[in-house]
Parts: sequence; structure tokens; C-alpha cells
Amino acid sequence: MWTEIFQGAKGISQILGGLNNSKTAGKIAKLQRETAEMQFNYNKKQIKEATETNLRGMMKQYVAAKENLYEQKENVRMNLNFKSQMKGVEKNDNSYITDSKTKLESEFFENMRNTIENEKNDLTNVSKQGIDQIYQAQGNYNQALTNINGAKIQAQQQANQMMLNGINDIAMAVYTYTKSKSNLELTEEDSNKETRMSKTDFSKPYSFNRGFDFSFGKPKLSLGGGI
Repeated sequence: MWTEIFQGAKGISQILGGLNNSKTAGKIAKLQRETAEMQFNYNKKQIKEATETNLRGMMKQYVAAKENLYEQKENVRMNLNFKSQMKGVEKNDNSYITDSKTKLESEFFENMRNTIENEKNDLTNVSKQGIDQIYQAQGNYNQALTNINGAKIQAQQQANQMMLNGINDIAMAVYTYTKSKSNLELTEEDSNKETRMSKTDFSKPYSFNRGFDFSFGKPKLSLGGGI
């Protein structure tokens, strides 16, 4: 009997433990999902801020570079104008100055075009790098959710198995107790039968006493000669 009680108590403990583990697994998974989402949002914000900072800094650099090209061109052009206005300048010198101005303009536009092209490429690369980092953060977040859900499912499966084992233990304890009790009742019944049989003496002949008086009809005799 005590074995069945201990087995039943073990089954109840397993069921309660399984229920508690299942609830705990759900709470842990919820907390982990919230933490992963907070981390993802933080990373995404940091990436966006870093990308915007890099873009602003790069645009400022290219603005300064274009302004520098323009200033260089203006300085050279002013020097050429100053030379052309000097007295005694020969015709050949004027031709040289004109050619120099033409070359200056051509070089300025070429340098400006290259600068704008480089700016466009650099800004595109910085933007692409930021987008790639956000995609990477999104992938890490998705993988974290997958791992969290997988761990939750595994924990709940183990909890369910624990509860199933507890149910089986209780069922086995009930079955064992019922069978043991049934066997005990049969044993007691057999023992009573044996006791009754042992009290019966089969060595004596069995007689039927119907209460018949065999002296009926016979004369009663009296001693001493009196009637």
C-alpha cells in the first residue's frame, strides 16, 4: 500500500512540476522576445544615427571640396585678368592668357564633375552600408526569435512528457492498489472457506433427527405392581 501511495505522490509531483515548468518556459520566452526586440530597436537606431552622421560629415567634406575648387579657379582667373590688364602686354601674351582661361575652365569643370561623381558614389556606399547593417540586425533578431521559440517548444515538450509520466505513475498506482486489494479480498474469502471446512467433522455419520418418538403406542410399565 505504501508503495502505491509513494508512486501516486510522485505522479502528482511530476504533474505539478510539469505545469510549473510549462508556465515558466512561456514566461522566459516572453521576456527573451521582449529583450531581443529592445536590442534590435536599439541596434537599428544606432545604425541609423551612425549612417546619418557619416552622410552629413561626408556631404560637408564634399561641399568644402567643391568650394575649394571654385576658389582655386577664381584665384587663377583673377591672376590672369590682372596680367591681361597690365600695360605693354603683347598680342602673343593675350593669346596665352585666353588659352589659359579656357584650360582653367575646362579643368575646373572636369574636377567638379569628378568630385560630384565621387560624392555620389561615397554617399551611395555609406547608405548601402547602413542598409546592410540594418538587414544584418534584422537577421540576428529573426534568428534570436527562432532560437527562443525553439527553446520554448523543447521546454514545453519536456514539461508535457513530465506530466504524462506523472499521469502514468498515478494510473499505475491506482491499478496496483486495486489489484492488490482484489487479491486480498480473494485471499480472505478463501481463508474463511478453509476455516469453515476445518470445523466440519467428516468422521461422524450424518443423522437426520426428525423428532419421532419411538415409544409411542407402547404400554407404560410401573414398578411395585400398582396400576
